[in-house]
Amino acid sequence: MRKGAKITDDIADEVLSRMSDGEVVAVIAREFGLTGAAFTNKAADEPEGFGLRYARARQAQAHAMAMDVVRIADEEPDPQKARVRCDARKWVAARIDPKNYGDRTAHTHGGDADAPPIAF
Repeated sequence: MRKGAKITDDIADEVLSRMSDGEVVAVIAREFGLTGAAFTNKAADEPEGFGLRYARARQAQAHAMAMDVVRIADEEPDPQKARVRCDARKWVAARIDPKNYGDRTAHTHGGDADAPPIAF
């Protein structure tokens, strides 16, 4: 991060908008002479304002990456290249938003109200 670089409202709006379109925050931030960590820190420092907008942008980013998988699979002529590109996006989407794009399957049992026991 360059000395004296500050995240202005205009820069924050631009970065969050581009993140929502699926771009990676570190790449965007570099264009402004900042680091991706600067935005993560700002989100942590301002959980009610910028932090909420950042969280929504991250969810939209994961969704955009997941939807990009379909486009790549349909358009990339080289199957090996398509597989690598798709796998990378799926991996990143799962790390950004594991609830929606993660591989984990929840197994519940017992008397849980959401999963009552099966009666025979």
